Amino acid sequence: MGHTSLSQHQPHLKYLDHRELGALYWSVFIKGIGDSLISIFTAIYLLEIGFHLPEVAIFYILYFAICALGARFSMHLSQVWGVKKTLGTGTIVFIIYFFLLTRIPVGIPYWLVGIVYGCGASLYWSAFQLDLAAAIRSRTAGQSLSYIQILAISAGIIGPVFGALFIVHWSFAALFILVSAILAASLAPLLKRGDYQMPDEIPSWRSSLTASSPLKALRYGLYGATESAVDILWPVFIYLTYPHLVSIGGIVGLTSLLMLIVSYFAGKWADRSQILVYRTGILTGASTWLFRLLWLTPTGLLIGNFLGTATNSLVALTLDQSMYHDAKAGTSTPAILLFRTGYAAIGRIAVLAIACFINRLEVLFIITAVITLSQIFISTDNKAL
Repeated sequence: MGHTSLSQHQPHLKYLDHRELGALYWSVFIKGIGDSLISIFTAIYLLEIGFHLPEVAIFYILYFAICALGARFSMHLSQVWGVKKTLGTGTIVFIIYFFLLTRIPVGIPYWLVGIVYGCGASLYWSAFQLDLAAAIRSRTAGQSLSYIQILAISAGIIGPVFGALFIVHWSFAALFILVSAILAASLAPLLKRGDYQMPDEIPSWRSSLTASSPLKALRYGLYGATESAVDILWPVFIYLTYPHLVSIGGIVGLTSLLMLIVSYFAGKWADRSQILVYRTGILTGASTWLFRLLWLTPTGLLIGNFLGTATNSLVALTLDQSMYHDAKAGTSTPAILLFRTGYAAIGRIAVLAIACFINRLEVLFIITAVITLSQIFISTDNKAL
């Protein structure tokens, strides 16, 4: 993701002056640079070295399953070892993962690489969520979360294009090395902060999965399903439809530029009317899946990618806002975070499992449109989710 500096905006400076969030913001910014270089190309890499859609789906099923199942252990590490140390360990595992990706063509089982990827994500994101939940302010959570989005987007406006050029002129392996170096650098802002142990008791998975309402569980699960389609199946579709890496990078990079505006104003909007932002994202998001199948030129792919990313970000922002609000208001922050992690993983895995048996992306996108639209029926009449 990526974008121009927002330091000229006084509201942003206010949040950067909040020391706990400031370090986290800059760490996200640097990590976002690395993510933007490679995020859309991982599935494409697997296709390039000979795998097919069902095998790519299995790779990500393992990733999401391990990430979710390991979340409780990762939070336990944050409790006894330290949040920052756990986050740093996750980053190191990510670096190992990128090395193993380069070894798949010479015999490393791709499923093992997916498991390592899930381990790194479990460590990193569990610690990240605990850190953010401890620092975020409930009253302006929408703005704080939108600034996290903005910095991650801003970090990588040119990232997808640069990543594609790196692959074309050098190799995927060279790009993996570059991304690993950037991930290591993302830890620098956090080194200025002292580490701390998570004070809350880590609940069992059983109690965590009942930490909130069945309605919210369904909401997280359905969103997880659409997120898998956006982040994994859609880039594969672009590649199979228009297999030019630099053009794909340009489409994603230009989308990120447009997303700056959306993310900035969406956060303010979500703080005023969370449910309206949620419903807008659902209704517009469902229609974009059909639009994407009808206009398959580079311009159409760009517009479809932007509309899909923008609408999905509205839903993601409001669900994150709801999760962190519940985490601060409830008796157990880890329980709420594990609740979201568990049910979102079920949705993500469900869509990818369908992809293992339905090897046609057009059909999968129609299914995703129905799943997206179904979320409107579980929204409430309240102002907040």
